[in-house]
Amino acid sequence: MYIERVPNRNSPPAVLLRESYREGNIVRKRTLANLSKLPDTVIENLKVVLKGGTTIENLSESFSIVRSLPHGHIAATLGTLKIAYYVEWHMRKALAPLLFDDEKVVEESEPNNNVVTSQKRSKKAKAKAARKKTSEKFTVHSFRTLMEDLATIAKNKIQSNCCEASLSFEKITQPTHLQQKALDLLGVSLICTQ
Repeated sequence: MYIERVPNRNSPPAVLLRESYREGNIVRKRTLANLSKLPDTVIENLKVVLKGGTTIENLSESFSIVRSLPHGHIAATLGTLKIAYYVEWHMRKALAPLLFDDEKVVEESEPNNNVVTSQKRSKKAKAKAARKKTSEKFTVHSFRTLMEDLATIAKNKIQSNCCEASLSFEKITQPTHLQQKALDLLGVSLICTQ
């Protein structure tokens, strides 16, 4: 998704939330929402967020989802975004010891009405970024690269046809030390307990 300004002949440019999709060999654009009535600061902050910038802690105050006609797809898109940023914010908080982010975010004394706030980094976070290692000697990651690393964990289906009997079972890839640390911080187990 991205935000695009589209010129209008006799009026200000339209600000649209769009996504690209492929139809055969042709790339097409689909408009998800018209953001023209939002203030410029909110639009600029949304651009930062869509490019993977600082996450929004309290998205519910930033958007109000109302019924959209004819099918409610705009409300569904914004609702999905709201849930995704909420989950990402909690994951970043839990995974902070492995990320370039501050482990303990200190609230600023004066309130900031900006949707996306830029936090001042602590000395500990700057030192971690300079060393590129955590106190436990793990390589420090961005949120995206850590998610890409965790995505390499797979469930393999193993089949054997020896001894005239068909044997089949599933095995999950053994996580690396970094992956196991991330799973522990998130409180996630690879073993299904249901």
